[in-house]
Amino acid sequence: EDSRFGLVKLNLQGYIEVRFLPSGDNTIDEASIMDDDPEFTITLSDGATTEIRGPPEAMDNNVYRYTLPENFFIPGTVEVDFIAGSIIDDAGYLNVAEQESFSVIGAYANLEDPADESIVGITTLNGRQYIDVKFHGTGDNVVDEASILDEEPEFTLSGDAAGGVTLLNNSVEKIDETTYRYSFDGDFDIGEVTVEFAAGAWVDEAGNTNLAEVERFMVKAPTADLVDPEHATTVDRNKMTDKGFFTVRFNDDTGLGLNPDSITDADRDIVFAGAGAGTVVVNGNAEHLGDNLYKYTYSGAFEDGPVEVRFLVNSWEDTAGNLNLAETEKFGIVT
Repeated sequence: EDSRFGLVKLNLQGYIEVRFLPSGDNTIDEASIMDDDPEFTITLSDGATTEIRGPPEAMDNNVYRYTLPENFFIPGTVEVDFIAGSIIDDAGYLNVAEQESFSVIGAYANLEDPADESIVGITTLNGRQYIDVKFHGTGDNVVDEASILDEEPEFTLSGDAAGGVTLLNNSVEKIDETTYRYSFDGDFDIGEVTVEFAAGAWVDEAGNTNLAEVERFMVKAPTADLVDPEHATTVDRNKMTDKGFFTVRFNDDTGLGLNPDSITDADRDIVFAGAGAGTVVVNGNAEHLGDNLYKYTYSGAFEDGPVEVRFLVNSWEDTAGNLNLAETEKFGIVT
């Protein structure tokens, strides 16, 4: 139930297998299955309904194999309706009507770069300005490239991260036999992107169209968090002034590893602002304490009040060059 099968493979197979289950510890009356009466019907995506009659081939563990007409399936949802009272067990209990379904896949597509359920760095994606998609026909059939290279969209983008992006469907580029490159205008933000492939948007050389499907990827950038003092806490003014340092944990959100040189260089990554910041100036050249934890020194004196810790945009990066976005955390100074 709710499974997906390839059209060509399923039609070459030429059968469907069903497991019939008795009530409790009873046994199925096989004669009620091996007769000529139908146990179920199959309804295809075009609305055509076929009674499936026996006798089937008995397999193991109450599984029965029903032979189907040649090239029976078409792409789309298949509904299997079991007919009430069509089977019985040795205690005399009849089955009730029920419906199960599965999908038959014709032509289909997969996100190639970024891949489905993957993470992509925001600088990488916005810097190159394209998404790659692989299109597949049924079996050995090749996708009709004209149905992809036209100006009609094969998919749409949605989600908080995709609000500023427009796909350029009039400039799709074929990269290899199955891969097509979609350029876009605008920039992705941080967050999830949903890619919805429209049903019937492309076709293979055998005339099989695609089903609707949804894939997703995440756009991320390196981030950071205050460790000492922690975000939204308060600290004593004199102790914080005399302390002369604070610590920050940098987060490897893209999973590619951070570039420590972009943090320990002389460039300033962080500034303090707000009434509590007083005359404090944060120095560059952070010290790496291990496990993505870094120590920053500062000079000057704090005053009572809130302190904004402003992480400056494009101040550090991961190993693929994905830069951080601006973010702000806070702590308070009290006497």
